[in-house]
Amino acid sequence: MLALGIGASVAVAALIQNSLWRPLPVPQPSQLVVLGKIYDNGHVGGISPHEYQYLDKLDGVTSLGLERPGSTVNVAGAGAPAQVPVIYIDRHMLPTLGLSPVLGSNFNAQQDRLHGPPVVILGHGFWQRSYGGDTQVIGRSLQVGGEPHTIIGVLPAAFNTVLGPGDVMLPTALPVGSRDYSNNGTIAIARLAPGTDIAAVSAQTDARERAMYRDMAMGGNWKKPRFGAEGLSSVMQQDARPMLLLFMTSAALVLLIALVNLTNLMLLRALSRNHDAAVRSALGAPLLRLMLPSLGEGLLIGGVGALLGVALATVGLAMLQGFIPAEWLWGGRLHVGASAWWLAFAVGLLGALLAACLALWRSRSATTVDELREGGRSGIGLRSGRLAACWWWRR
Repeated sequence: MLALGIGASVAVAALIQNSLWRPLPVPQPSQLVVLGKIYDNGHVGGISPHEYQYLDKLDGVTSLGLERPGSTVNVAGAGAPAQVPVIYIDRHMLPTLGLSPVLGSNFNAQQDRLHGPPVVILGHGFWQRSYGGDTQVIGRSLQVGGEPHTIIGVLPAAFNTVLGPGDVMLPTALPVGSRDYSNNGTIAIARLAPGTDIAAVSAQTDARERAMYRDMAMGGNWKKPRFGAEGLSSVMQQDARPMLLLFMTSAALVLLIALVNLTNLMLLRALSRNHDAAVRSALGAPLLRLMLPSLGEGLLIGGVGALLGVALATVGLAMLQGFIPAEWLWGGRLHVGASAWWLAFAVGLLGALLAACLALWRSRSATTVDELREGGRSGIGLRSGRLAACWWWRR
């Protein structure tokens, strides 16, 4: 029973540790922020190409990159034709993230413009699957959307962990002076200088964009959006956080039920030893000696329950790996880490010892004289028997 409660708690703790608490696999991830509109849920989201142009040279921002998630695109020339996910990025995105291609190079200014040369950068997973990790892939041609593109680079695996699934990367190629302010599907990611306050950058972003709308004379009843900045990690976690907190609450309730039932079971065990304890007490046994059987039993149950709970959590996480969205795990795999082991043994040992102490305290409510007078061959006094009978009646 204790193992089931610990297993559920450890599994949820491992899931949270591998999603909410895992840092992004990029240099100084705390310096990465998303600049854009503030939605009703309080989080920062997308921005339009026209709005993006007003974010240049913000104080405290060392670099600014743009990403536009695509859907799928047809590719041919790397095995059988297939539809693969595509991501559009500008030439500033990789330097902003602090990443470099493992092969080849990033987009340059000529390639990242409207009607520029058709080039493509491969995702790490796609490179491994379709080209077998061939290091001579640079310069080859890949049909993307029916048009030949030259492969100029291969991205590290960390890129997809940060920006989501994408097998091929194409340049955003935004037109200069774009007037598109209705398409909010682009994401602006900035890297802050060390020591820069996110609130100050958020205020700058909002002031820039509000000035832009004011200059466009868009007034009347139209509600101007608010803009701001938010940490990239927080933006990535916003979808997973409510569900994971629900899991954590459910696991805590399961653990609480397990501990309550464990206390009841250990109370029955303590009641069965009442007559024996009364005899030993009459012969002069100290209190600690009388408590040792229950405490030893609690330690044994807690330790074995913790081991079995970790084993159940490990098996459960292995089964859940394929059903959990990849964006929750940031490209990692679920595993029971050191902190989860500490949690298991802390909950198991402390919970079992607490249950043993509560059971021992409750079972000692009867006096030694009454237990000796009422005890018979069964070894359980009438008062203890009534208490046990009441427990089974509640069950």
